[in-house]
Formats: sequence, C-alpha cells, structure tokens
Amino acid sequence: MHYLFISMVLVIAGACGSMKKTEERPLQGDQMVKKATIGEIPKDNPTTDIAHVSLEGSLLKITVSYSGGCEDQVIELVGNEMIMKSLPPKRAITLVRDTKGDACREYITKELVFDISNLAYQKNEGSEIVLQLAGFEGDIRYVYSGE
Repeated sequence: MHYLFISMVLVIAGACGSMKKTEERPLQGDQMVKKATIGEIPKDNPTTDIAHVSLEGSLLKITVSYSGGCEDQVIELVGNEMIMKSLPPKRAITLVRDTKGDACREYITKELVFDISNLAYQKNEGSEIVLQLAGFEGDIRYVYSGE
C-alpha cells in the first residue's frame, strides 16, 4: 500500500517538474487555457479550419479542425504587434500550428481556450479593441476588464 502511494507521489512530482512554461492553466476537466502572445506569424503556417468562436470575459474559445492524428500538435494564438488606427483600434490575430511533422490524415476537431488579455489595446479597464482572426468571418470585440 505504501509503495503505491510513494509511486503516485513520484509520478506527480516528476510530471510537475517537466511541465512546459507556456503559461497554461486548467479551465474545466482536462481543458487548458493558453495565454495568447504578440509576435511574428510564420510564413509556412499550416491551415487550421475555424468552426466557431466565442468570447467570455478574457477567454476566447475557438473550435478548430485540422489534419493530423499521429502527433500532439501545438496551436498558439498570436497577435500582430501592429495595431490598426481606427476607432476602436484593430489587431490581426492568427492561430499558429506546429504540426511536429504529423503527416496523418485524420480530421481532428477540438475546442481551444485562450486568455487574450495580452492582446488588449491598453491594459486599462474598459480599453476596447477589435480582434480580426485569420480564417474567421467577423470581428471579435474585446473590452479589457483587468481580470
């Protein structure tokens, strides 16, 4: 009995030490919230189909589909550094997918959740920005709330 408990503690401790520093946090169950970032979009970014988008506070939920199935692909949300001068201001954002060489053809569909507070125009409560997600028809109106 003690061996089982000690084994479980060692497995949990080992898993905690090997976690990536991508600023992920649990939402519900096994779904993770990733932090959106500001940066460059790779020119060879593979296509990711977007089926649905919803915004709840600073959490952007995106239902995506893509080819794969053999590797655990990584999808990040990246915002352009440049902000369009309009009222309210606009920022282009893109899903960046690292296929990790996955050549499988299964059609994967999943919901991704991103904390988009880094994409705010200004980190002042009430600051508004329109996010334009590549591959999605329509704008996403985000108001920073300081959460």
